[in-house]
Amino acid sequence: MKSLLRIMLTTLFVTFIAALALELFWLNSTPEQRQHWLSLSPQPLDIKPNGWLLPQLFNAHTAASVTTGPGVASERAPGRYESWSDTAPAASSSSAAPAKSLADSMPTGYRNHGGAECVRPPTQDIRDVERGAVYRWTDSEGKVHFGDRPQQNGAEDLSKKYAAATQGVRLVMEYPGWAGDAQLEFQLRREADLLYRVLTRFIPQKAWRQINLNLVLFASQSAFDEFRQQQGANSGWMAYYSGGHNQAYLARQQRDEWTLRIARHEMTHAMMTGMLGTTPIWLSEGMAQYLEGLQWQMNAGQIKADAAGFNRLSAQGLTGFSELAGRSHAEFNGMAQDENYARAAAMVFFLIDHDDGKRWLRQTLGHYAQHPCAPFIPSQFFNQAYPGGLAAVNGRYARWLQDGHFTTHYY
Repeated sequence: MKSLLRIMLTTLFVTFIAALALELFWLNSTPEQRQHWLSLSPQPLDIKPNGWLLPQLFNAHTAASVTTGPGVASERAPGRYESWSDTAPAASSSSAAPAKSLADSMPTGYRNHGGAECVRPPTQDIRDVERGAVYRWTDSEGKVHFGDRPQQNGAEDLSKKYAAATQGVRLVMEYPGWAGDAQLEFQLRREADLLYRVLTRFIPQKAWRQINLNLVLFASQSAFDEFRQQQGANSGWMAYYSGGHNQAYLARQQRDEWTLRIARHEMTHAMMTGMLGTTPIWLSEGMAQYLEGLQWQMNAGQIKADAAGFNRLSAQGLTGFSELAGRSHAEFNGMAQDENYARAAAMVFFLIDHDDGKRWLRQTLGHYAQHPCAPFIPSQFFNQAYPGGLAAVNGRYARWLQDGHFTTHYY
């Protein structure tokens, strides 16, 4: 009996010391380092980088173990959809918006996407990894080199050592009429991998798929405009994603950060469509606008709130959540198109800004992974998967906008 008691006390003491060491390690890390540790988790963690770690882990575990009602993913699967077509409408669409000038501000015309047909391009298992060659060799001066081709006899093949276990994105670049830019392509590939890592935090792991991401990058906006006109696409678009062809078309902008921002928006559409099929317009555009603002410092990502834009919505009295969430694709891209995009961006930021919203988002995207292109009925989705239902999310969203306390999100 004494031996058993001694073992139990020793175990408790070791556990206490380990927990204390973990908390001290956390507190002595910078916010950027804490976000890096969190990003290594295969599952989303509702942990704030500026607080104590262990109490937050306990609260997250407690919240996850409490069910708030039947989940959306348990609904009866809707009927099958067989209409697989392009998402870009004809040029005669009434939703065309005037083109915006790069000289004035960051371009926003690329946010306009058309088409409500069911689209889900082919994807692969994330374990289907492209194997790149990696060699290491030492030259006559004793310097160590790495490359994808051995430059001398006796080079060490490290391909298996550096091969990844999974791959989220297969990126194919096309450069119509020009040779491309190696540095920009490197940044685009890096952005695609990082973007996939953040987006999948809101998608159940069993639904993760490897995306075939095809980017067609034109040398200039005028070259893209000529192509867009030939394709009969919306005259207001500065870029667009075609689900039917599974390609994103965009132009190189005057500044690379503008090009990367536009690319992140279109990549989000491609990734969501590949894993989830066609999703509600407010959610797909809201997520694309949210993730287009992703910025990286060291190995941690952050998305800053558009405080000026959110305050403008509050001042205009545009604090309703369910009304916009229930709009059809045609209504969303109607007369108040710019306003609708701004509202969708705020709604998604609000959901990700609190734990109940993140859980609702993850559950809803999981539902679309199982039932691509399912119809979206706001009352049904929120009443089943959000504490307090649609009335609660309406009230919390309005208060969130009116309070005006918007925080930066870290990944």
